Amino acid sequence: MKRSANLDLTLIVLILSVLGCVCPNSSPQSSQTNRNINVNAVSTSVTPYPTPYASANASPSPEPPSLSDAGRSKRVKSGEAIYKRIAARTGLPIIFGWRARDITIGVPTGDWNGLSKEQQIDLTYYIEHLVQEIKADPVPHVNRWAAYYKRTEQLESGGEYDGLYMTSYLQQVRQLCNACWNITIGKAKRDGFYDESTPVSGGTVQEFRASENKTIEKTSVEKDADDFKTFAASMTAGEHLKAATEALESNYDPAQEHWGNTELARSHIKAIPKNAPEYSDAQKLLQRVIKRERERKQFQDAVVREMKRLIGAN
Repeated sequence: MKRSANLDLTLIVLILSVLGCVCPNSSPQSSQTNRNINVNAVSTSVTPYPTPYASANASPSPEPPSLSDAGRSKRVKSGEAIYKRIAARTGLPIIFGWRARDITIGVPTGDWNGLSKEQQIDLTYYIEHLVQEIKADPVPHVNRWAAYYKRTEQLESGGEYDGLYMTSYLQQVRQLCNACWNITIGKAKRDGFYDESTPVSGGTVQEFRASENKTIEKTSVEKDADDFKTFAASMTAGEHLKAATEALESNYDPAQEHWGNTELARSHIKAIPKNAPEYSDAQKLLQRVIKRERERKQFQDAVVREMKRLIGAN
């Protein structure tokens, strides 16, 4: 999110601030494309500014799901470890939007693509939790952001709070809505973070997480395996052995080219576990099945040879 400094706007804001004519409800003119992330060092000696202009962040919003759940807490910790590893390498602070309307975690595109879906979702749990931490104690995060913002944008002191005094800026941070966060991917450079896209935010997180739990369509092999498990569990080992014998012997008449149902016999034999008392008899029956299949193949081969002979004779 390259937050580019509008020098004309900054000068106007500073001049009006000196004259005591700055209106906190004036509309911000911030660039939303390739915003450069810059921050000035925070000064605590500034006279309190009037109440910051109302934003969506100040409106009440539902509390995030409880973090007391062990599973959720585990994901928060995992997301925190992922974020700290990336932040340690890039040096990126938590990014504050215009007048602290939202916060953003900047992640290099390569790092994001290298995360599994589970890890990406863990990161959403962490930033969701981080919003609460920042609201409770905003100063350390604001200070880091201000220093980064000032350095990368080469701002004069006083421009790091988007026209607000520090006390009003901090008040705005404390009013962040629970869903006012983004995870943005892009490129981290010396002069700021250049955003490319926002794969997930507080407004889209439910859909993003739901994709982790979508049922993947089973392959035909997996479906067959499930069907066989159901088939095997439907009968006892003794019943499978009896059914296999009946399948092999039923309608057996070589003269009529009937060899019994060897496929069904094999299925029943396969369903008998090795630790079953019937397993030994089942393996003996399997040998009969193999013999029966060999007889059928020999007969079919003989028929094919005879057909070829007759065709050749004509």
